[in-house]
Amino acid sequence: MESQQKGNKIEVTTYDEYTEQENCPLLVLYLDGAEFTVNNLTDGEWIISAIQPSGPPLEEKVIVLN
Repeated sequence: MESQQKGNKIEVTTYDEYTEQENCPLLVLYLDGAEFTVNNLTDGEWIISAIQPSGPPLEEKVIVLN
């Protein structure tokens, strides 16, 4: 996983390898509980954005209170 901070947004990109096989349907890929830890966030509203290979990013707002 890689991350990049842009203001109050943290973009997370996950990389893996997909090997296409004959007569194999395209399947939805899941992270299956993969965890990503972020440290030292300041108080306030943050947006966590999961970058997808195709389609818009999946985003969720979180509020940090120390």
